[in-house]
Amino acid sequence: MALSEMAPFPMAYIYGLLDPGAGALRYVGKANNPEQRLREHLSRARHDSRNDHLANWLRSLMQKGGLPMLILLERTPVRDWQETERRWIKELRERGVQLINETPGGEGQPAGDAFPEKVRRRLHEANAGRVMSEDQKRKIAATLRGRIPWNKGLARPEIRTRVLLTCIECGARYERTPSQLRRYRSTFCRRACKDANQSKSLRGENNPYYGRTPSPELRSMLAASRIGRKATPETRAKMSASHRARRLDPAARIGIDEALAAGRRIRQENANEINAKISAALRGKPKSQEHRRKLSESHYRHHAQRCQDGLQPGE
Repeated sequence: MALSEMAPFPMAYIYGLLDPGAGALRYVGKANNPEQRLREHLSRARHDSRNDHLANWLRSLMQKGGLPMLILLERTPVRDWQETERRWIKELRERGVQLINETPGGEGQPAGDAFPEKVRRRLHEANAGRVMSEDQKRKIAATLRGRIPWNKGLARPEIRTRVLLTCIECGARYERTPSQLRRYRSTFCRRACKDANQSKSLRGENNPYYGRTPSPELRSMLAASRIGRKATPETRAKMSASHRARRLDPAARIGIDEALAAGRRIRQENANEINAKISAALRGKPKSQEHRRKLSESHYRHHAQRCQDGLQPGE
């Protein structure tokens, strides 16, 4: 898949509820926030008088002191969630899984953030600025005083907040949390796979600079941008290892040796010429007392070092 084809779009989750005792999958649903959806299921089963299969199953678990376990089955675009939910329910039932879903899936319901934008805006405008009176607060407090919370004594629901994905480069399976998937689109298991995919997508004719030669102005700009830039020790080690791994043919090695030998000869000839010019320029030039003192100290240190090394004069 080309990187240019990857565009961000809203995502939803297909989740499942497992029986903690038997470890069997019992219910499949869709939610934009699975953890919040599970809390809504538990609250409605506790406070609602509905008599559907899901509510009865949750009540039976809570009466035994247990709670369902939430797993994330698939992350899918919002526009495709109905088809994805129906596919999961159909495949699981064909495998013999005893689901308590009463429909083939894909119906949805306006709960939580599933309300349309227009409905949410009207509800917000109708409730904005509304303040509860003190009389209402006292009545609500008197109604709730002494009531035992429905989840008192129950353990928190076991929620697996990781989604299992497949890397499009190496095919490995890896996990990401829902918060990570909301921040960025994850298609690679690690940075190396992302770099390899980008390298393939920009190789050859796919590269925008394929067949183009940089102009002299661009070359000078690139050279100026690199002046003074120092590579880190890690980068130096990688460059050294890369150069050591290269194998040159014998003809290239001979050419490099001849070029280095010629360079050494040129440097030696230039050095002799420069030394002669310096000597001629300094010949007969008087030295100051400070200059003479520094030369004397330098000669003394040099002689003392040779004596420490056990060298005789003239060696």
